[in-house]
Amino acid sequence: MNCTPHQKLMQLFDRYACTDEKRWMLIKNHVIHKEWGQGTLVKKPTGGKRSVLHVKYNDARAPEKVLEHNEVLGNSNIHVVLPIKARRELEKWIAMTAMNPEVKAQCSLPTLTESDIQLVSMWGEPIHNNLDGHSIIENYGKNWTLGLLLSARSAEKAAAEFYRNYGKTVTDISITQTEERPLSEWKIYDLDVEGVPVDVKNSRAYKNGENRYSEYCIPQFKRNRKNHEVSIAGVFSPYLWPSDILKPTGYSKDLRVVVLGETTRAKLEKLREEFNSLVEFRSVRPDFDSFLPPWVFEYPNYVYTERNKALNDFKDFSKIAKSTNTPFGKGLIPVAIASGADLAMVLNQNALDSWERTFLDQLCDRIEKCGLSLPIVFLTVLAHFLDIAASSKSDSNFQPDKYRKFLFCEDTDRPLGIYDPLNTLDSLIKALGTLWTTEKGLIQKFRTFKLQSFNILQGKSDQTDSLWTTLIAYCGKCGKNPLVLGESELCDYRRLICSACGYCCPSCKSGADGWTPY
Repeated sequence: MNCTPHQKLMQLFDRYACTDEKRWMLIKNHVIHKEWGQGTLVKKPTGGKRSVLHVKYNDARAPEKVLEHNEVLGNSNIHVVLPIKARRELEKWIAMTAMNPEVKAQCSLPTLTESDIQLVSMWGEPIHNNLDGHSIIENYGKNWTLGLLLSARSAEKAAAEFYRNYGKTVTDISITQTEERPLSEWKIYDLDVEGVPVDVKNSRAYKNGENRYSEYCIPQFKRNRKNHEVSIAGVFSPYLWPSDILKPTGYSKDLRVVVLGETTRAKLEKLREEFNSLVEFRSVRPDFDSFLPPWVFEYPNYVYTERNKALNDFKDFSKIAKSTNTPFGKGLIPVAIASGADLAMVLNQNALDSWERTFLDQLCDRIEKCGLSLPIVFLTVLAHFLDIAASSKSDSNFQPDKYRKFLFCEDTDRPLGIYDPLNTLDSLIKALGTLWTTEKGLIQKFRTFKLQSFNILQGKSDQTDSLWTTLIAYCGKCGKNPLVLGESELCDYRRLICSACGYCCPSCKSGADGWTPY
C-alpha cells in the first residue's frame, strides 16, 4: 500500500524522533500552531500513556496559538502544524544517521592465551618451539620475528571479535593447528564465519604510530575444499614488541586494532575491469604480488544496515521535498550522492563547473552500477583527476581540494557515509593537491597513467618514453606512505626518493641495501 507524502513524512518523523525527548524538542523549540485541517497520526508515548498528535506538514506562518506541554498532552485530537524549522531537524537526523554509521571495527589489543602462544611458537623458527609467555617476555621481549607473529595472532582474534560483534557465528580454524589431529583447513584460511572462509592478513603500523603500513598485507587468494573463494580480511595493528603485546599494562602507545574490511580476488578483478584503462597488474594472469593498500577493503553490507535504511529514507525524503517544492538545507550534497537522490534538490547544477558535472556523473553512475564502497569512490576520484591532468584544456577553476564538498559532510573518515578508518580518501586528495600545485607544470605533461597492482601510480609523457615516472608510491624501506612527486624528488631511474630515509630503488646507490616494491 503506497503512502501519501504526508504519511511518509510522519513515518520518518516517527522513526527518527524516536525518543520522547526528541519529540518534545520539536514541540518545545519550534512554533507549533493550532490547526483544524486534515492531519496524520503520530503516536507519542508520555508517562506510560499514549497520547496522539495529529501533525500536518505545513509552513504556516502566523500562529493562532502556541501549544503548551500540558495542552498537547491533554487533548489527543488537536491538529498541529510541523513547520519548516522542525522539518530541518528531521532532515538533520536522517543525514546524521546516513553519514555517521557506527562501525564496530576497532577493538583493544586482544589478550593472548597460552594456547595462542603455543600456536605462534609453531609458526616461528625451531628455537621458538614450545615457548610460553613468561619465557618470551624474559628472553625474546624485543624479538622482531616473534613480535610479527604475535601481532598476526592478535589480528586473527580481533577479526573474530569483529564478526561476533555483528552476531555472526565464528569458528577459529587457525587454533586447530595446536590440536593432536588438526583440521587441514588451517593451511587455507583462519576463520569460518557462518560457512564463509576468511583468511586474516595483518599489517603493522609504522614505528612512530602513524596510520600507515610498515609491514604490508600481501594476499594469497585461495579456495576451500568446496571451491568457495576465501575472503581476505585486512587488519591494521600497532607496532609492538613481544613483551608489549603479552604484557601491555601501562604501555603508552595506542593499543587499538582496526579491522579494515574484506576483499576477494573476484572483487579486485571487477575493479580492474571497471577501471581497465588505469589499473594494471604485473602479469597477464594477475597474482596480486604486491601488498593490498587499505582502501581496497570494504565492510560487509550488514555493517551498514542502519546507514542503508537512512539513505533510502533520505531518498524518499527528497521526493517529498520535491513534491512540496521545499528546498533542502545546506551541506547535504554527500548525502544526496550516497542515497541516489535528485541532486537538483541540493545544488544548482547550472552553477557547477564542467569538471564538477563530469565528476558527479561518473561518481553517481559508478555508485549505481557497482554499489557504494570505498574502492569505487577512491578510484573514481583518482581516475577523474588523471583525466583532468592529461587534458590539454583543463578547467582553470579545478582544484583537487574541491572534491571534498561532494564527499565529506564533516568527518574525513566518513566519506559518503563509508567508514574509512585510516583516512585514505582524505590522504589521496592531499596527495593529488600536491601533484597539482607543487608540480603542476610537470603533471600536466603526462598523458598516460597506470596504477600498478593498486598501489603505485606512474605516468608517461608519451608512449615513446622508455621509463615510467613514479608519481605516488610508498617507501619500501621505512614505510613512509604516501610518497608524492613534488614532496619527494626523483632519482635517475624516475623513482621517488623517500624524504624520511633517502631510499629510492635498488638501481641507485641509496637503495642498494633495501627492499623495493618496484
